Amino acid sequence: MGIPQTIDFPANFLPDWVPPAAQHYLLHTEFGLSIRAVARSSGCHASTVLRQVRKFENRRDDLLIDEALQRLGGHKPDIQTKESRPMTAPLRSVL
Repeated sequence: MGIPQTIDFPANFLPDWVPPAAQHYLLHTEFGLSIRAVARSSGCHASTVLRQVRKFENRRDDLLIDEALQRLGGHKPDIQTKESRPMTAPLRSVL
């Protein structure tokens, strides 16, 4: 698989044949990860992931690509990221 397991991904959340750019697009749009989180997990710069996401947004005009991305994104794994974990620190009162 093209994405390292730095965010708690299930073992096979996408097939191996899915290109890394498509994986990045789905992680951002379907699974709700930020561009920076996807970039950190894949070991590339956030601007690279942003270009990949924009490229796939433009490709969604093609009905075949749109349907493929919908089917791939339809099986959403339970991804736990730092942003989605509940806060554990107590709230401080403002004086």
